[in-house]
Amino acid sequence: MKTEIKTLVGKMKKDYVKFATANGGKELTGYLADQVDRFEKNITVTSGRKYIKIVRENCVWGFVVKEDGPKFKKGDILKAAGFNSPATNRARGNIFDDDYTVRWTGPLYLKWWKAWGLNNMTTFENIMIIFLTILNLIIWGTALWQHT
Repeated sequence: MKTEIKTLVGKMKKDYVKFATANGGKELTGYLADQVDRFEKNITVTSGRKYIKIVRENCVWGFVVKEDGPKFKKGDILKAAGFNSPATNRARGNIFDDDYTVRWTGPLYLKWWKAWGLNNMTTFENIMIIFLTILNLIIWGTALWQHT
């Protein structure tokens, strides 16, 4: 798990460099260059009973689940609800997967369609098509009813 935590910190640093260079549009100099050089030194990883807490410059970045449980899998990334506790609504990714995305400021917020359990955009698109079709029928039905 140590390797995956290092990879997570590397992804955080990569996102910070992207931020500091305006997505590669400007050179990294001065204060921001110093911050990039000290990025890993400013990260503290603390292992607790259930979670690994990641702190950057005295601010909690997020938590990683240590062991499989009833709601989360080992390696799930959780947003911080406070300094000592994670938000336990949904995982924001898993450090054992290659396709998770994080920001240097913290784990990503949930997309509303994922929070509703619509993990697949084709499902979302299908629901929108049904909704728009019903709305269209209501509008046309009302317009036809008013003309008769």
